[in-house]
Parts: sequence; C-alpha cells; structure tokens
Amino acid sequence: MIYLGSEHFFKKISYFSKAEKNKVRNIIKKALEQKHQGLCNYTISSSVLLVRNKKSDDINQKLPDYQEKFDYAIEHNLWHIHAGFYDVAGKYPIDGYKISNKQDLVSDWMLHYQLRDDGDVYFLSASPHPMDILSIIITS
Repeated sequence: MIYLGSEHFFKKISYFSKAEKNKVRNIIKKALEQKHQGLCNYTISSSVLLVRNKKSDDINQKLPDYQEKFDYAIEHNLWHIHAGFYDVAGKYPIDGYKISNKQDLVSDWMLHYQLRDDGDVYFLSASPHPMDILSIIITS
C-alpha cells in the first residue's frame, strides 16, 4: 500500500501558492510511482543534479537536545527532501534550488516524511531551515 501523508501535512501545504503546490505534487507523484527510491533519484527538469533527500538524523551534536532529536529521527525513520520554494532572498536561482557544496540541489524549504519498512513514504510536514525535528508530529 502506498501511504501519502498526514492531515497536518495536507493542511500546511493548502496555504502554499499554486507554484509551490505544483512542486509538492511532483514530489508526491514521484513517491507514489517509485516509493522512496524515486525520492532518492529525484531531479527537476532544469538540472541533471539530484535534489537533496536525506535521513533527518544529521543533527548538530553541540545542541543541548541533540540526543533527543537524534533518537526521535531514528525511532520514526524520518527523512526530508528539499522542495525548491520560498526563496524570499533570491538565493536559489535554479527553479527555487541552488547547488550545494555536495553537488546536489538544496532549497530553503523541505518536505518531511517517514520512510516505512516497505519503502513507502508518508509525508508529515513542511518547514524551512533550520528544522526543529521534535516539532514533526508523527501520525498514521
């Protein structure tokens, strides 16, 4: 079964502009067609580079609540993919993305999801950098 997303996720994206909703729709479509693997290989039409999609356990170890955040990300198998929007400063010139030092595409906003055991994804939230992983509500 393909999981789609939480009520919280869909309520949050309902406030997005038409262009941002289209970007979210494209990411969801890829997840529906190819599950998690589709997000791992996600590109946009204006670039051959991959859009950054990564596990959300890469947390600054200097934070006082590092262990709690790390454990939460691991326990719930949380991931995020950069969504390519809300570029208010004009610093993301490639359709809402910029090229990172790791040679992938990053953006200000991300879509947060839970990776399920069968490779399905379940979208949970959307937020800008820096994200507060403990604010992501886990629902079925």
